[in-house]
Amino acid sequence: MKNNFLRCNFFLNFFLKNNFKKIKNNFSFRKNNFFIFLFFIFYFFSSCIFSGKKNVSTAFYFWRTRFNLNASEKKTLTDLNVSHLYIKILDIDGNDDDKFPTIVSELDSLPDSNNERKITPVIFITNRTFTLIPENLIDSFADALTKKCFSNIAFPTVKEIQFDCDWTETTRSKYFSFLKRTKHQIEKSENKNIQLSATIRLYQYKYFEKTGVPPVNNGTLMVYNLNALDAPETQNAILDVPTLQTYLTSNKNYPIPLNIALPLYSQGVILRDGNAAHLFNNLIPEEVKHDTHFLKKSATTYSANQNCYFKGVYVYADDVLRIDTVSIENLEKSAELLSKKFSGSVNEITFFSLDSVCLKRYNPEELKTIVKIF
Repeated sequence: MKNNFLRCNFFLNFFLKNNFKKIKNNFSFRKNNFFIFLFFIFYFFSSCIFSGKKNVSTAFYFWRTRFNLNASEKKTLTDLNVSHLYIKILDIDGNDDDKFPTIVSELDSLPDSNNERKITPVIFITNRTFTLIPENLIDSFADALTKKCFSNIAFPTVKEIQFDCDWTETTRSKYFSFLKRTKHQIEKSENKNIQLSATIRLYQYKYFEKTGVPPVNNGTLMVYNLNALDAPETQNAILDVPTLQTYLTSNKNYPIPLNIALPLYSQGVILRDGNAAHLFNNLIPEEVKHDTHFLKKSATTYSANQNCYFKGVYVYADDVLRIDTVSIENLEKSAELLSKKFSGSVNEITFFSLDSVCLKRYNPEELKTIVKIF
């Protein structure tokens, strides 16, 4: 916006300097005409100043295996004017037996994109998949997966496919070969205009010269799961502002356009002998603080004082339960850091995830504020 202001100021001064006498003579300084002229100049100048304000859109990830939205979730889409849904359609994992990847879970049906909302199918692939699969099966895997996607009746309306894989330096070559083959298969199909995108972890973002950049059109930077679940120093594994700062220190720009994904979920992790023994999705402190089987140790941790069952999981005495939540304050601080780092290049903020259990901890106005920061 500052650059726009300076640019408009320059042109306005130039225009007045070279044309004011002509304007004066033509108008003969008649009062009405002169005020009209001033109004025109003011309108031009203010338009220049505010033309730099971007319209950042709001999106959500949908991560369940059945696409059925309840009333609360539908209301969230309306309240936040959500224009884009990223819907996971497949979970894929490696196969120890024949090394060819296996579909672990599948969405029941993919809704059509429409004028109201764009739909992007997301395919989650474990890193283990590319550890196990031999090089000579990569093309067959990509071909089979592309065919599987195109068999979905809603795919003719799809404009983008996103791949979610936490690849490493050792699996990079296979994963990138898979993406290139998939892109090739799309380009020679009836759906040749479909673009590919990929999720990018913060480690992959900061050290892209080492981890590589996926051969896709654009990416979504996943700003969550920042710390190890079982690291002794971890206070919040989902979103920790000091940890986020360490990933944003590089002065180098990522080679492909990026949008941002932010978390709206909570979790609980059972720590046993320094290791993560179990993970509870969407656990909140209110579900533990009145449970007599646990003693509070800190703001986020509880210690089991006896063997017991908790939410169907057997917990041993002295196990530690840490609860990770995402406060609106931490979201705002993270958004401020990211908006400064990406300085107006972000077009979309995607929240994870569209789930009424997660959403009840936030109100729409709070989330609108987060998006407006960008």
